Amino acid sequence: MQTALFEPPPIGLSPPFGSIAPRQSGIGLLPSSQRARRTLTSPFLLLSESTMADLLNQFEQAQTDVTLLSERPGNLTLLRLYALFKQATQGDASGDRPGLTDIVGRYKYDAWAALNGTSQDTAKAQYVELVESLKAGAE
Repeated sequence: MQTALFEPPPIGLSPPFGSIAPRQSGIGLLPSSQRARRTLTSPFLLLSESTMADLLNQFEQAQTDVTLLSERPGNLTLLRLYALFKQATQGDASGDRPGLTDIVGRYKYDAWAALNGTSQDTAKAQYVELVESLKAGAE
């Protein structure tokens, strides 16, 4: 008999920052230790050098495109963009969590820390995908 790697939370309970956690393949619902294992099966681990260069070019273009959006995204979307950018450029969250007096800093840090275990290439691809969806919504 096989046991499940992850038991869903009881009804009525949701993971912290559920609205900003990654939603693709349910990654945001997995504990960080299992999320890291899940990332190992990422298709981005098998990308060729030319594809990696394409991803980097798309990521850089998305950074430019996000500043040219006709409408400012909502706060949760901005927080998601921030977290994906930090994960894509710096990797897992590091440093101390900001104190209680820095509410915005705490939200930013927590959003970034929610992506711990996500590879930088996956974060870049998700950032590009989010910016493209914002561009498509603005048209």
